[in-house]
Amino acid sequence: MQVVQGFYDEGTFILEKNAPVQRGKVIVLFQQDEPKKRAKMSDEEFEKLYRKFTGGIEREVDIDAEREAYFAE
Repeated sequence: MQVVQGFYDEGTFILEKNAPVQRGKVIVLFQQDEPKKRAKMSDEEFEKLYRKFTGGIEREVDIDAEREAYFAE
């Protein structure tokens, strides 16, 4: 089972992304409160935020010093 979110508007279902299958059975679940529509972000804005908030921190780790600091507390 896969989940694809979307909206229901006057008899029409609007999916946020393409369905994962060409044909199949579906289950429709209506939320109690009306979902708020989000402003869509352009691909360029997404890439900018993705680059800003992803990645790693490079540092050398001294395992013995980390262990000693942990057990010293």
